[in-house]
Amino acid sequence: MMDALARKLGLKTDSTIFFSSAGIMILFLVVILIAPGPIGAAFGAEPKWVVTNLGWLFIFGVTSWVAVLLWLSVNVPTSRNANWLASSGPRLKVGL
Repeated sequence: MMDALARKLGLKTDSTIFFSSAGIMILFLVVILIAPGPIGAAFGAEPKWVVTNLGWLFIFGVTSWVAVLLWLSVNVPTSRNANWLASSGPRLKVGL
């Protein structure tokens, strides 16, 4: 049934994965519409917990990425990698 619907819709993805993901998103949307207060409170508390308990992980990740970029700048001086390295700065900036 899902495969037939996927063919009708012209999907070029795996129908099981697509419809499972769509179902989860719809379920999530319905729960948010039914109980916005408790969901808002739960999502409001999450950033505080993440910053308090996992701030070190963010610092470690950024430091590791900068270390990899510095290592690449010293050890891989080909033009293709230099272009990739040059584009990594904006990626890092967007991530921050």
